[in-house]
Amino acid sequence: MRGELSEPVAICALKRAAVDHAGEPIWKSRLEVGAATGKRVGIIGAGPAGLTAAWFLRLKGHEVVLFDSQSAPGGWLRDGIPRYRLSAAALDADVGEILELGVALRMGVEVGKDVAFETVREDHDAVFIAAGARSARQLGLEGAELPGVESGLALLQQYAASSNTGDSRFAGEMVVVIGGGDVAMDVARTALRLDALEVHVYSLEARHEMPAHEREAAEAEREGVTLCPGWGPVRIVGATRVERVDFQSCISVFDEDGRFAPRLDPRDCLAQDADRVLVAIGQEPSLDFLAGLEEIERDEAGNIKVRGSSLETSMAGVFAGGDVVSGPASVVEAVSQGRLAASGIDRYLGGDGDIYFRLLDETEPETGLDVVEGFFGLERAPVAHLSVSEGLSGFSVLEAGYPRAAAIREGPSAVCAAISGCSFARSRLRPSPGWHSLRRTSPRCPCRRECISCWVTTRSCTP
Repeated sequence: MRGELSEPVAICALKRAAVDHAGEPIWKSRLEVGAATGKRVGIIGAGPAGLTAAWFLRLKGHEVVLFDSQSAPGGWLRDGIPRYRLSAAALDADVGEILELGVALRMGVEVGKDVAFETVREDHDAVFIAAGARSARQLGLEGAELPGVESGLALLQQYAASSNTGDSRFAGEMVVVIGGGDVAMDVARTALRLDALEVHVYSLEARHEMPAHEREAAEAEREGVTLCPGWGPVRIVGATRVERVDFQSCISVFDEDGRFAPRLDPRDCLAQDADRVLVAIGQEPSLDFLAGLEEIERDEAGNIKVRGSSLETSMAGVFAGGDVVSGPASVVEAVSQGRLAASGIDRYLGGDGDIYFRLLDETEPETGLDVVEGFFGLERAPVAHLSVSEGLSGFSVLEAGYPRAAAIREGPSAVCAAISGCSFARSRLRPSPGWHSLRRTSPRCPCRRECISCWVTTRSCTP
């Protein structure tokens, strides 16, 4: 709504400000682990979905054990998202709050290698599979085996924990990134921080169809990445290592049934010089530990099938969520599935499935909310951001977040946007003087049936 008036409310920045300036939150003092149920839950994967499920299940009184092949919990939040986007300190603080509840960790334990899935299942009353999508999809092109062709995913994992400056691994190199999603943008921006001379991102999709969020693509361009949409790679060329990549223009990415089936035009070709090629064309779950278990059904893409909102698989007592069910998705979606799984597992273990915990007193909403004068022209409060040169000098967090005063200024615009649901207010934010007194009781009001007497039109108008 606010975006229709001037600029969208900075919801993400306001949420961060609420955490940054909260001090010791009141809700923590009301957090209490429920009475022990005597039930044990094994969770495979200590990423967003697994950690979320662990938090809720522990609060319900269940014993929870997290298994993960990595050395520290966090999943892709720790091992893939660059530190210029998410600080290690912020991640450690959030993970620490979950572990403080008494969640047991078995890090460095790979299910299927260090311990059998059957053993995990036998030792626990329920199992939640939240192993994520950590395996990189292969390019499968002529020349893909040449030295200098590398996995973009492996690059992110290598530098995810880095905040050091002065790493010049790609100094003076022409880097080509193949892929058009958010991971490809992270790979490209990481390459710039490793002193690449130029970074070109090639994607099958046209610019407006790229799977990367617009903000991520725009930030990459802002830092100097060149986006080359609408091109598909056909071969990688080089004598002893990569020298160039040949592309053809992409006519379409999907067939009539919506299946991935790129069509390229051999008459429209492009050759791109390259010293290094970083492949970021997608991820997929690694579920080798389920090999031979036909009881757990999979879909055509190899993802685990689940039943409704309980997220239970076709094997009794085994649940799944996150990327192993949906395919690669956002952190928010993984958290949401972890919450759903916790509710389903609690019900399976004999609980009520209610994972709503009242951590704050509920109060009646204030009915006297006022409309900020001239709110239709309010500009979005800018978020402090490192300059391009500062950002490219290392892996420091780019956004500093709102100071308290800036957050307070931005907050009222969210209130105004929330109460301006009237279509008349949206379409006539600066009405002529003849309209300024219209209210619900006036037969002249074009939207009187939905009017909530917010007075937006009268307060936004200068009679």
